[in-house]
Amino acid sequence: MISVFVKRIVLSYVAIKTFFQVIFDFIKWLFTNKATLFFIYLTFFGLCIWGYGLYSYTDDISKNWKDISFTTPNIKDKTDAIVVLTGGSERVRNALYLLDRGFSDKLFISGVNEDVKIHEIFALHNYNEEAEKRLSNKVTLGYSANDTYQNSLEVQRWVLRNKIKSIRLITSNYHIKRATLEMEDKLPDIIIIPHAVIPLNIRIDKWWKSKTDRELLLAEYNKLVIAKIRITLEKLGIR
Repeated sequence: MISVFVKRIVLSYVAIKTFFQVIFDFIKWLFTNKATLFFIYLTFFGLCIWGYGLYSYTDDISKNWKDISFTTPNIKDKTDAIVVLTGGSERVRNALYLLDRGFSDKLFISGVNEDVKIHEIFALHNYNEEAEKRLSNKVTLGYSANDTYQNSLEVQRWVLRNKIKSIRLITSNYHIKRATLEMEDKLPDIIIIPHAVIPLNIRIDKWWKSKTDRELLLAEYNKLVIAKIRITLEKLGIR
């Protein structure tokens, strides 16, 4: 009886020892294999670049309006059209304000829900009937876009159809880089003035403290990286 018990202990010990020896040998091989080391170094290097890019991205978009104006010398220029992308707070409100102030005679709102009408947009932003009559014929709604890439295609069609030579592109500050990148890719011969709007419901200067803001900015930054890679590959003829 005792010998059977001892035999089981010995077998268990041998099994456990063998298991950990296999794990140890695998880890040793993993960290001495040249291909694995190359992959680890490459991953570390990639993460460093990604982290620095994230820092630069959040630092850049956290500018206040004074800084934005200073770094965009032509921010007050009149353009052939104002283009605003729906999806964030204050975007359309700013676009209507600039249209009313004479920054352009045309406004294209891209990415509008198919059930929304022009008069509803004016009513939502507290424009009276007189202001709506004065401005509504200058506004065109685009209903075919559901994301930034589709926005760029929708805007491209409208710009080329209306022979527009310059646009003021309005979207949220966290979205302006990717939106401008997509528009410049689709409209290389058009002057594009990026006009970042500072949303009221997002603290970009302290984005890491809020789960909602953190998820939003990380997702937007990753989309920006992917868009840059996609556009670069397309220019190289790789699709």
